[in-house]
Amino acid sequence: MNTSTMNKTIISSAIFICISCALFSKDNKTKSFLQNKEVSVKVNALFDSIIKVKNDLNRLEINKGVDQYLANMLRPASSFSDTFKLIKKIGKVFSPDKKFCIITWNVPLIDGQNIFFGYIQQNPGKDSICNIFKLNDVSNSTSNIKVNNQYKPDQWIGALYYEIIAEKINKNMVYLLLGSRLNDMKTNKKIIETFSFTNEGQPYFGLPVIDNNGILQSRIQFEYAVAISMTLRYNKKLEMIVFDHLSPSSPIYKGDYKFYGPDFSYDGLKFEKSKWVYKSDVKVF
Repeated sequence: MNTSTMNKTIISSAIFICISCALFSKDNKTKSFLQNKEVSVKVNALFDSIIKVKNDLNRLEINKGVDQYLANMLRPASSFSDTFKLIKKIGKVFSPDKKFCIITWNVPLIDGQNIFFGYIQQNPGKDSICNIFKLNDVSNSTSNIKVNNQYKPDQWIGALYYEIIAEKINKNMVYLLLGSRLNDMKTNKKIIETFSFTNEGQPYFGLPVIDNNGILQSRIQFEYAVAISMTLRYNKKLEMIVFDHLSPSSPIYKGDYKFYGPDFSYDGLKFEKSKWVYKSDVKVF
């Protein structure tokens, strides 16, 4: 075989290998998508069944199937970038630095209360399997949520998270989680929760980095009438978390949160000197 023929053979072989690899990769992605799509259909069907069942124990039993499907879906590294948009009842929110994401959902009970479920999924990097942490909601069994307590994933104050804000404090990344807590038939709740990881990579909730009028705390919870909407978002223009100021509809209802709602003023949290500082009467417009 002359040199010219050999070179043509090598080039042809290289092209064949590249095309084969591309097809194999495409096939894997297609297979993964189809598998996730199939699982999504099954999970959506389970959620539909949960609503139809008129018994709390049966609802929670069906939810075990949802939980198992998700635990399996979250293991492969390819699942980290999946937004789970095909699943109607599950929220997935990523940290700004893409170090982790949190997946949350809820099971409504007959009396209007809710039990929350979720997972923390860490970015796998070059690993083939994601590290995940299951969240165990204890909020219904805890009569008074402490504003300064630190909680592990198995002592979670359940919420449906929809936004994560990140700042570096003392060389460590600290996150604020914004979430909604469907409470009961009379009130809803929203929460600002602090979150981080230990040096060993273990997640935990509760760092006293919120300066509420000179008092450091780990979280803020809001409660208001179930028929009312409350704004709680990070405002990029103002570079701060902005939220509705809640007041009772009449002074006689002070402390009775089923009569609370926005009073058309706003408060906020602004990051200053390694703390999130409470600001009253924020000018949004």
